[in-house]
Amino acid sequence: MRRVIPPIDSTKERILACSTKNDLIKLLATTGASEPEINWLRENYLTLAEKAHLELILSSTQGNLFHQPEPTPRGEIVEYRLSEIIESIDEEMKRLGWGKEQGIKHLMEKYGKRSRIHLSDNQLLEFWDYLKSSD
Repeated sequence: MRRVIPPIDSTKERILACSTKNDLIKLLATTGASEPEINWLRENYLTLAEKAHLELILSSTQGNLFHQPEPTPRGEIVEYRLSEIIESIDEEMKRLGWGKEQGIKHLMEKYGKRSRIHLSDNQLLEFWDYLKSSD
């Protein structure tokens, strides 16, 4: 049996457009790409930054597709894309004059982890809130 595999660049673009594990699962289901193909792409074709983005998605602790986000204390529901949070954390660290080493130091002291990739969703949001409220 033969099947048509989308061109590498097309598959790469669609994978990198994902921001949650559920997005990636949907992509795998709709494109017919297999997990080994995604792994090959990751190991042989992605840049280090793109690999880190994919790892962040794969290691996220996202819940069920049908789970509704919890309302904020004011009653509104707020959803963020993972890429937006990471970008905002980078901006906040720049605003505070934090370098990579200071970020690592804070993550180690607070969470016992060296990278944002290893934080749970709640820890990542907590870290983001901490940076936004710091002067």
